[in-house]
Amino acid sequence: MDNYWNLNREDPDKYPNTDWLSLLLKDYAVRQSHNVSFRSGSAKRSTSLNFGYDDVDGLFPKNLSWKRYTLRLNNDFELFKWMKASADISLRKTDKVNPHTSPSAQMRYIPAIYAATLSDGRYAEGKEGSNKYAALMDGGTIDVHGYKMTGKFQLDLTPFKGFSVTGVFAPNFSYTKEKDFQKQVPYFRAGDSSTVSTKYITEATTTELKETRSDTFSHTTQFYANYQKTFGEDHNFSAMIGYENYKYEQEGLLASKSKFPHSLIPYLSAGGTSDVVAKSENVFELARRSYFGRVMYNYRNKYYIQGNIRRDGSSRFAPDSRWGTFLSASAGWVFTSENFMSGTKDWFDFGKLRVSYGELGNERINGYYPYQTTLTPAYSVGYIGNTVTSLPGYSQTAAVVRDLTWETTTTYDVGVDLTFLKNRLSLTADYYYKRTDDMLLTVPIAPIIGLSDPYDNVGTMNTRGWEITLGWRDRIGDLTYSVSFNLSDDVSKMGYIGNKEIISGGKIIREGVEYQSWYGYVSDGIYQTEAEVNDSPRTNSAVTVGDIRYKNIADGADSPNVINAAYDRVVLGSSLPHFNYGGNISLAWKGLDFSMDFQGVGKRNSYLSESMVQPLRAQWYNVPTLIAGANSWSRKNTIEENRHARYPRYSYQSEGNNYAISDFWMFDGSYFRVKNLTLGYSLPERWMNKVWVRNLRFSVTLTDFFTCSDFPKGWDPEGGVSAYPITKSVLFSAQITF
Repeated sequence: MDNYWNLNREDPDKYPNTDWLSLLLKDYAVRQSHNVSFRSGSAKRSTSLNFGYDDVDGLFPKNLSWKRYTLRLNNDFELFKWMKASADISLRKTDKVNPHTSPSAQMRYIPAIYAATLSDGRYAEGKEGSNKYAALMDGGTIDVHGYKMTGKFQLDLTPFKGFSVTGVFAPNFSYTKEKDFQKQVPYFRAGDSSTVSTKYITEATTTELKETRSDTFSHTTQFYANYQKTFGEDHNFSAMIGYENYKYEQEGLLASKSKFPHSLIPYLSAGGTSDVVAKSENVFELARRSYFGRVMYNYRNKYYIQGNIRRDGSSRFAPDSRWGTFLSASAGWVFTSENFMSGTKDWFDFGKLRVSYGELGNERINGYYPYQTTLTPAYSVGYIGNTVTSLPGYSQTAAVVRDLTWETTTTYDVGVDLTFLKNRLSLTADYYYKRTDDMLLTVPIAPIIGLSDPYDNVGTMNTRGWEITLGWRDRIGDLTYSVSFNLSDDVSKMGYIGNKEIISGGKIIREGVEYQSWYGYVSDGIYQTEAEVNDSPRTNSAVTVGDIRYKNIADGADSPNVINAAYDRVVLGSSLPHFNYGGNISLAWKGLDFSMDFQGVGKRNSYLSESMVQPLRAQWYNVPTLIAGANSWSRKNTIEENRHARYPRYSYQSEGNNYAISDFWMFDGSYFRVKNLTLGYSLPERWMNKVWVRNLRFSVTLTDFFTCSDFPKGWDPEGGVSAYPITKSVLFSAQITF
């Protein structure tokens, strides 16, 4: 190891220094977007037609792209004075190419000591045959072609003044075909001079093809009637009653073949005659039906009252539990219309106080038939004669609760809308309380049962929150500007949950505790001496100096000398973001315009996951930059350096102790991000009139360019630990109107 760099210069194939990220990610990629719109109309007809084209190149050097073609046609007709119709149609086609094996999950972690290619360009062995670069470049592709059609056809009848009847039919059809073609890729070891290899990367040892076809069809049908009437000059009344039906159907088909003799023809007919698969998959149906009504009344546009009712049914629930009724009501008072406010009109333009009560039902959980015992194709082992044989059959894989029903969220809200100084200053503020009953949660059952955990209506949750929006807009000569800012926060605590706890992914759902709180050990520094290790309870006998020390919270007869997950874990704090904020700053001056959108989180307990901090993960991943050098405890450090070490020793053996969920790895996850920065210029109208152009505007937009956070370098506060990275973008655009 001490002589590695000299050996690397002598033989880079045996002693490689591979920059995997530079191989697997480009610095930038090109995206283009084009839209053309046409509009025409008359007193009784209007039509708009829009064509769109998007082309996005991915950051991988090969086999990552996305294209979309769109067409939208909107038509509005007045057939008679009492009858209007509209017909809107949207067509979309997408072409997407992904590598058969994406390197996203591992590209950050592959050590430089594994070669991707040999010096003569042949693919190298990588890590024991695993070579993400070879898989990306020549391991095959997943080509997806999607087609989607949506429509909305509406008829409005007005038989007499103030009364209208509307019918809507909205179909939605999509069809997807996918070709997943894995290509066999040979590799060569350092020193191997042959041009033909029988060794293949583990990501593509054979040439195989899998093709899928999937189509979905859904449609929404609505009928509703509205009535509006003003009695006298002061009493304004309106009412609505309606019906909605939604139906969704999905069906897929899969066919595959392996043992292709070559990778030249990506069609099933070119494959072998063995290992042939043909089956249906993802065959589902879903339906919802609703009846609803609303009544509204206001007096002199000063006092407002509204009431709503919904009756919803879902096929996700059994017939006896299928329907739920949900009520809501609200009231408002424009107090600036009162006589006693007349003296404030010079500076107080508008003030409205609002109160509301609302119920909302939720049935959107994973799965289409959660209350039914479904059978899944499966294979068991049996005997045919004296031969052990795999026997096809069906089995139940998931536990079910038959009397599932709607989860209901009830919200109480009080709010105020204010504007001041001739509508330049605005303020909207709300405070609310939500209670969710009959929460639909997966409930753990005994593993010995052999079935996955079922959904059940087992919990209640209480949420208290507030939100506020401030805005200012004004004009100074030719300069117009506006500033807006919003801030919100809420805390959701679990109520009764049937004396159960749900612990998953280092988080807990427990009565009286904030929903999905972090749950783990409380750290007590890093062991510095053998005496400290011997004189304290540990998670296991392999813990030694340089490892993280935890507090023995229970300290009872059940675990006096052992840190035990059953007794010594505690709630470590909220995992959810708090004090969410966002805003906009806009300026316009003589054809120039500027806009900035920003957003962020003021408080969040984030976690340095294993992907960010664990060295030697999976016994071969690299050492993350964050913990490298003097940041970590080491026997090569001085006593003083180890006393101030931020992170534990490098050890795969102590993985279970050092990287258990604990407060040791928690950090401030708040962040500020400039989401969009746009600078534009519209050419003067007097110039455009000479060339029969109404408007011509050029602009440049920066997206996700500036972020301030404590996240480790290379990690994004809104991104995943193993996902394709969030990208910055620069968009140059031109908009022309004739």
